[in-house]
Amino acid sequence: MSAIAAVDTALWDIKAKMANMPLYQLLGGRSRTGVMVYGHANGRDTAETVDEVLRHQEEGYLAIRAQSGVPGLNKVYGVSGTNRLYEPADGNLPSEHDWSTEKYLRHTPGLFEAVREAVGPDIHLLHDVHHRLTPIEAGQLGKALEPMRLFWMEDPTPAENQDAFQWIRHHTTTPIAVGEIFNSIWDCKTLIEKQLIDYIRTTVVHAGGITHLRRIADLASLYQVRTGCHGATDLSPCAWAQRCTLTPGCPTLACKSSCPTAKKCSRSFRTTTALSAA
Repeated sequence: MSAIAAVDTALWDIKAKMANMPLYQLLGGRSRTGVMVYGHANGRDTAETVDEVLRHQEEGYLAIRAQSGVPGLNKVYGVSGTNRLYEPADGNLPSEHDWSTEKYLRHTPGLFEAVREAVGPDIHLLHDVHHRLTPIEAGQLGKALEPMRLFWMEDPTPAENQDAFQWIRHHTTTPIAVGEIFNSIWDCKTLIEKQLIDYIRTTVVHAGGITHLRRIADLASLYQVRTGCHGATDLSPCAWAQRCTLTPGCPTLACKSSCPTAKKCSRSFRTTTALSAA
């Protein structure tokens, strides 16, 4: 599907250049003047994570993803260590991380209790579980996080078995986001039609290009599932640019991730996208 995405995106690019207009005009026109993006705050412990969340709040972010080191684990997903900037593309091979479900489930509710107390009620908080839990464990975590009112809990469990998300829904009202590794509309069809998720995060480069991503967004809109396309730096500057071209014309887009290389990308492509923290 990535090969199809490359061809599809190239064809849309050619068509927009021939028409001499932004791609979103060919897709139905602008439906928004901006979109909320979230910053990536991380720390080696709760105190450091809270400080980083507050720093993002001071920079103007309205939504912030919080990831923290877990006591007793040396290296945890989403935590950069000594560098404040989290970068998923940190080597030629995927990084290895320590894991303990018990320690993680004990630590995470307290983390978000501290973060929510620090930032107040108006900042949107997000968290990436990174597919680490079983459905019943994800339900337990979501229930524990309900008082902190997360914007979304991302990838709580592996999504190959879409029906497994029913167990999470039965136990928590914490919103669920999933989809960054999906390759087609069939990967999320059941999740959307049974309203087992709240946000679909398929990305242009993995899910068949602009044409296929529009079909996913249209299906999701019928079931009040909003979009929040994945856009990490390890997806390439082209993927970032494609995401920006879809943003103005997607009425169901709720939030998308900020990118530490966004300003460099915007200088490389012709775009009407304006970059700001919020």
